[in-house]
Amino acid sequence: MRKKNFVEYDDEDNLIGDADEELDDRERSRRAYAAAMKKVRAEEESEDEADEDDDEDEISAAAYESRRKARRVREERAAKAYEQDREPEEKLPEDAKKVAERLNRKLQRQRDKINGLERKATIFMVLWIVAMVVAGALGVKLLLDHKAQESENVSINGTTTKLTYSLDKVAADFSSDIYTAQVTEVNGYEYLQLSTTVEDKELSLYFQNEFPKEEDSSNYMECFVSNGTDIVMVNSSYDFDNISAELPKIVAMSDEGSGLLYVSYDENDVPTGLSLVNITTMENVGSINFKTSLPYYFTVKVADEAEKYVSVTSEDVTYTYNVEASVYDKVVDSGNAALEMCESFEYEITDTGFTFDSSVSFGAGFYIGQYTGTITYTSTGLNLSSSEFGAYVYPEYEDPGDPQLLVPEGTRWTDYYTLAGLNGGTILVQKYTSYPKSTLDTADLTRNESGYWTWGDSTNGIDVSTYQGSVDWDAVKAAGTDFVIVRAGYRGYSEGGLATDSNLATNVAGAKAAGLKVGVYFFSQATTEAEGKEEAEYVLDLIKDLGVTGPVVFDTEYYTDPKDARGNIVSRENRTLATKAFCSTVADAGYTPMIYASTRWLVMGINMDELTDYKLWYAAYSNEPLIDLEFAIWQYSNTGSVSGVSGDVDVNIMVEDVFSN
Repeated sequence: MRKKNFVEYDDEDNLIGDADEELDDRERSRRAYAAAMKKVRAEEESEDEADEDDDEDEISAAAYESRRKARRVREERAAKAYEQDREPEEKLPEDAKKVAERLNRKLQRQRDKINGLERKATIFMVLWIVAMVVAGALGVKLLLDHKAQESENVSINGTTTKLTYSLDKVAADFSSDIYTAQVTEVNGYEYLQLSTTVEDKELSLYFQNEFPKEEDSSNYMECFVSNGTDIVMVNSSYDFDNISAELPKIVAMSDEGSGLLYVSYDENDVPTGLSLVNITTMENVGSINFKTSLPYYFTVKVADEAEKYVSVTSEDVTYTYNVEASVYDKVVDSGNAALEMCESFEYEITDTGFTFDSSVSFGAGFYIGQYTGTITYTSTGLNLSSSEFGAYVYPEYEDPGDPQLLVPEGTRWTDYYTLAGLNGGTILVQKYTSYPKSTLDTADLTRNESGYWTWGDSTNGIDVSTYQGSVDWDAVKAAGTDFVIVRAGYRGYSEGGLATDSNLATNVAGAKAAGLKVGVYFFSQATTEAEGKEEAEYVLDLIKDLGVTGPVVFDTEYYTDPKDARGNIVSRENRTLATKAFCSTVADAGYTPMIYASTRWLVMGINMDELTDYKLWYAAYSNEPLIDLEFAIWQYSNTGSVSGVSGDVDVNIMVEDVFSN
């Protein structure tokens, strides 16, 4: 359309040019004629003046007649000249006028046509824009209507609002082994009704879908349970898109009867609270809001006003934090309420309890640990039957001389070891990143007829010292034992002297004679790198003539009595250096070095990320390993019973052969 208009404008310009050229020719003719007539009139005026002069001078009649004839001759000559060279005066202007009028009329028609097309184009564009606006608005409305039907707060008329248009479909699609669904009306508003039978009682759960339009549905959502006679209101959130997952659980009371346990969620689907309905008495017997209730199981206060330290106490165990000014002020103003719970909240519902694991912080960016617990159900309410706070700590937290001053973490931890702290509380330490991780599947762990654990192609063994006394090694072998690790010696926990196990030679010789594989270990109390090397050299000298072919193990442990044993009061860094010195010395002598330690000591006592070259003999007295590190031998009990050994003995399984020397 616009291109056509441009062409017509070009035609108009050409048309105007043609008209101007024709009018210029006519104008030149008209001007030539006018000039000729002007000359004639000038001559006549000159003659008239001469006549007047003659009258005044009383010229003779003969002279006058002579002039008149001459004038007539000039007029005839002028007329003849005009007839020969030009059209008559009255005709030329008329033709030019007609040509101009004709050209103007043609030009006007072209202009009218152009204006008409422009008007049509303008009208079309206006109509097109209006159509697009209307279509867009209609599309947006349809989209919003569709989205609203899918989610919440859909206005269906002038007075009410619905969470969903398709409650009938929700009821039709609902699937449960316990409940049946239907749409019903309560006090003029639409509800979803779910019915079931508990303890021979007919129960119906009601979830409101329709609300007064002026109300905020999030503050007006109504949920209740009825047995046909009594009604119990419940403070519980729900979502029709996920109603099956958010139904109350039928739980057993710890004393008697059954209950309905409702769980409330926030906008991020994080649980925020519980409500318990006693089905027998039709009463709401208990509710708990996690975010407001759980912080009051702590004591939070200022620990040092000058240094801006705050303390958090749980179960009589206190942790002190160096915090930013904003956190300090928050504690000053709010005390326990300064703690925030449930940003991360994992839980499990069973028939007998609600277990949870919640993050604990002073707000986003100031995380201090995890709070775990179990809430049990009784006919009279909800009880927090057990709970435990695990504090985020660094591995050197228990080093002697450490101020044990913590700093809130910037992010919530998700991968950590859970350990018993020396302070009586629970501590959480981030996992190792460099030491190899175990790939064994605990599902393959079983016990054989001799009482030993077996794990795939594992072999069984014991470890002994002078405390086991005299051992019948043939009986030990016959009981299914494949290897033994014998104590070679130890360092004193106070003075630090080196000593040999009095039964070393006897045990090695007896075990070898019975056909057992033999290795040795040394109980360390080394406090320096030099002492670690010294202990290794001592052991190597002890076994050089004994024919030991198995590993030589550095045994590092926390000495429980006395607690101030020299090996206890060394830093984690120095203990790691001593361990590395022992192992490298053993390796240089051609033996397989190993490290023996328990779960807690592997994390808090030494740094395994610095000891990746050495195999692990892991001690954990449980039904499965408690750490994710790769190990060659697992000592799973210190109270084992094996034929040929009097009393308790440590029992082990070996999952990687370390007796190749």
